[in-house]
Amino acid sequence: MQIIFYVFLAVSALFFLFVPKSLQRKLKSQGAKDDYHDLSEIENQYGTPVEVIELNPVRGRDIYGALLIYDTFIVANGLRIEKADIVGITFNNGNINPYQENNYQIVLTLRNRPEKYVHLSTGMDLNWSKETLLRVSEALQFKTA
Repeated sequence: MQIIFYVFLAVSALFFLFVPKSLQRKLKSQGAKDDYHDLSEIENQYGTPVEVIELNPVRGRDIYGALLIYDTFIVANGLRIEKADIVGITFNNGNINPYQENNYQIVLTLRNRPEKYVHLSTGMDLNWSKETLLRVSEALQFKTA
C-alpha cells in the first residue's frame, strides 16, 4: 500500500514539474516575442507604422493593446506577420465559462506559420469589439458582410 502511495506521489511531482513547462512553450509560441517590451521598440526596428489600431482601451499602448499596420506586414502581440499569410479574420468571445464576464477577441487565421491563430484581445465591450473588428478588416483589406 505504501508503494502505491509513493508511486502516486512521484507521478504527481513529475506532472507538476513538466506540464507547466510545456504550457509555457505553447503560450510562448502564440504570444509576444520576448525581445519587445513596448511599442517604441517595435517602431525603432521597423519604422513608423502606416496605422496603429488600439485593440483594447484598457491596455493602451502596449504590445497586447495595439495592432501596428505596415505596408506589407503587421505586428500583433509582438509577432511580425506578413499580410499575405493572413487568410481569415473572425470575432469571438474567448471565455469558456458562460458565467464569467465577456472577453471578446479578434482571431487572425494564418498560413505558412507555426502558429495557426493569433488572438487579439479587445476587452469586454461588445460595441468596441465590433468597431475594432471593422477597423482591422479594413486595414487588412478583408471583405466584411
